Amino acid sequence: MVPLSLEVVGANVTSLPLHSPVRLQCVAMSFPRATVSWSRGPPTPRTLPSAETLLDHVRVLSTIAIESLSRHHNGTYTCTASTPRHHRMMAQQDVVVLEPAEISVDSVEALDSRTALLRWSLEYKGNLPVKRYHLQMKNYSTGPAGDWLDMDDKIPANATSYTVRYLAPAVTYGFQLAAVNEAGHSNWEAKNLTMPADVPPKITWVQMMASTNETLLFGWRRPPHDNGADISHYVVQLSKQQRPVSNETLPVQMPSERQNYIFIFVGLEPGECYAFQVQACSQIGCGSWSDELDATTSDGMADPPENVKMQCFHDNTQNINYAVVTWDAPKNIRGSVQSYNVTLEGETRYRNATGSIVSESFLEHSEVRKENHVFKSTVRPNTRYAVRVCTRNRAGCGHPSAPSDKAHCDSPPSVPSSMPEFELNSMEGHEKCRQLKLKLQPVSERNGFIRCYRVIVIKLGEGDSISILPRNPDSVNLTSYEGVHQTGKGAYLAEAFDNDNLASEVVLGDGEFSLCDPRTTGPPFRLRKSAEEEGDLEDEERTLRVYDGSLDPDTNYSGFVEVQVWGPDGQILAKQSEYFKPVQTSKCSLSSSGTSAGTAPPVRPTDSPMTFLFGVICGTVLVVLVLIFVICLIRRRNSCPYEGDEGEHLGLTALLRRTVHRSTHLARGSHLSKLPYFGPIAAEELATVYAERHLDTDLLFRSEFEALPDVFRDRTTTASDSIDNACKNRYPEIKAYDQTRIRLSSDMDIPGSDYINANFVEGYREKKLYICAQAPLRNTVCDFWRMVWQQGVSVIVMLTGLEENGADKCAQYWSDSKTLDVGYFSVTLVGFKKCSDYILRTLLLKCSKVSIHLC
Repeated sequence: MVPLSLEVVGANVTSLPLHSPVRLQCVAMSFPRATVSWSRGPPTPRTLPSAETLLDHVRVLSTIAIESLSRHHNGTYTCTASTPRHHRMMAQQDVVVLEPAEISVDSVEALDSRTALLRWSLEYKGNLPVKRYHLQMKNYSTGPAGDWLDMDDKIPANATSYTVRYLAPAVTYGFQLAAVNEAGHSNWEAKNLTMPADVPPKITWVQMMASTNETLLFGWRRPPHDNGADISHYVVQLSKQQRPVSNETLPVQMPSERQNYIFIFVGLEPGECYAFQVQACSQIGCGSWSDELDATTSDGMADPPENVKMQCFHDNTQNINYAVVTWDAPKNIRGSVQSYNVTLEGETRYRNATGSIVSESFLEHSEVRKENHVFKSTVRPNTRYAVRVCTRNRAGCGHPSAPSDKAHCDSPPSVPSSMPEFELNSMEGHEKCRQLKLKLQPVSERNGFIRCYRVIVIKLGEGDSISILPRNPDSVNLTSYEGVHQTGKGAYLAEAFDNDNLASEVVLGDGEFSLCDPRTTGPPFRLRKSAEEEGDLEDEERTLRVYDGSLDPDTNYSGFVEVQVWGPDGQILAKQSEYFKPVQTSKCSLSSSGTSAGTAPPVRPTDSPMTFLFGVICGTVLVVLVLIFVICLIRRRNSCPYEGDEGEHLGLTALLRRTVHRSTHLARGSHLSKLPYFGPIAAEELATVYAERHLDTDLLFRSEFEALPDVFRDRTTTASDSIDNACKNRYPEIKAYDQTRIRLSSDMDIPGSDYINANFVEGYREKKLYICAQAPLRNTVCDFWRMVWQQGVSVIVMLTGLEENGADKCAQYWSDSKTLDVGYFSVTLVGFKKCSDYILRTLLLKCSKVSIHLC
């Protein structure tokens, strides 16, 4: 006999997800064998079908099989075992089915036209706690097939309501909610809601379409929706300085599909800033105002500034020139001042480093803030400046100030900006042992007239180098020739000459005198006399003459060149070159040693009055003979190289200048020492003549140019001097003669419309064969093509670049990439060929239905 025992197989609590299979088992042991059954309760226990399996003669296994768990399988299952002797025993096992919760959306209501409130309740937890709620929304205005969009998937588990904001009025929305636990999402519970209508939304697209000095035209775009109520009208408002100046209503014809609207305000003030706003309205009310759009009526051209004055100054402390320009605001600004434009017009004429006389003109533009009526700027030295000031508003720069005596000034001269490098060399031969050769280069007189070149020689002591000298040559202490050679070292003035007498080389130590008189403002001069021919000089003249005494042989010398310029108020300004590289004089032989250096030779007194009078008489006779010779030379020639239409010949002064100008620069005996006659050149001789005149840095070309008459007594420049044509001249000193200028044909009754700065030039035995014109300005390009068209020009030779040395020299009157439209003309590039030193372009000029080719 075995006593009864009962045991449940597995855990007492079985938790499984929904639809999972499960088996409940228990084992009863007794002898005689027990009977086993399963039941479920409460409330009323009922016996469940089960299967029994005999494990051995004392044990019985009872099993209940559930293939798919559902919610009604939740409960407590009891296994009961009983024996024939009425012994009874029970064991229990709990089954928990895990499934998603169930919720119910109780209500969805609109709080206003843009806000909705959802409320819900939890119907069944699913044997698991709710972790969160998930809300989705659908906009049915896009169609019923639209997608559900997530609104919030992390709503707290304890929440029972949710507020949805920023909805659109008069739109139907769908809302669906689900609860989430460990078993997953519950079924979606959905409800729909149509939002109430509202006032029209804010207008977001507003633009100013056009403006004049009295009107403003605005446009706006209808809102994308009307919030459920049709737009009946628009209200527009224009404000100035936060104060409304106009409030108007624009009705809308209903129903209307119009999207764009415009409104114009008239009778406004020129150059004033306004703010525009618009709002859409319906029967419910008006929406919000649009953002303010600032708009300004157009400005007019401002009058010229008044009382324009200009003064030039020199700052001695900083050694710079500057100009101060002052002005008063114009009487009629015609708008609001944005700034002032100050244009400095500079022009100068000087001798450059090659010895040529050149003219230079330029413009400098500057912008000055509107609150300033004073402009200060550094200016280039030795330049005549004129100033023009214009007032800039939103319409651009107004009329410039007119030229006046107070609106220009001359900047003071200054020393050269830079000095060339001068080379000191020894001379070969024992007879030259007391001399050195200095190679010179001319210095540009751009910054001021050079009154004198001074060569300072520095004798170095034995073993000394230029490193012991002051860093700046202007700090070198100058003594006399005698003092330097007595003490054995030091610096003294050895040469003095002007620009006209500047040679490419000068011999130092040749024992000659030179003179650069600081008491005169005219060109200095150079005298060469041997020491033996000079007598005693008067004390005053002796201080002015410079003695270039012989040097010591086998001695190191250096030095520098000093350039003196006439500064402001007659002040003499100086600029020094770098030190020469030290050079040693040659050793002297016994036969050429001569006397030692160190003593200046005496010079004799000036000649007696009778000698001076005799020299004057001889000079006068010589001048008369030269004049007679020149007159005879003129009469022998059949024609004059410069003869006008009225037969005026080249003046005697100009002819002499052409014949003998700069002859001092030519080497004695040179094949160019006599200048040729500047008459017509045969075509076959052109290359030879060009090569000859190109020698010596274009000497003959310069001489030919400078031989031209300065003025013609029978020529006038009334048209060029007219104030209507002043802006059409590139350079104020280069004008067109009234007797030979090109007159443009025009049907416009405008003063100066027939003017262009161009003249007919005679050809060889032909008149009006060539036209000589200035390079076009931006505002004269149309006039240039009018002249080409009306005169039938077929060849244009451009003698200048568009830009030279950073300055504009010519406006581009054609286009390299597309057709250029100028007035009634169109210019097209049809051919292009680039050669070694020039470019050949073929242009097509059209006017109406006629065309010609220009090459």
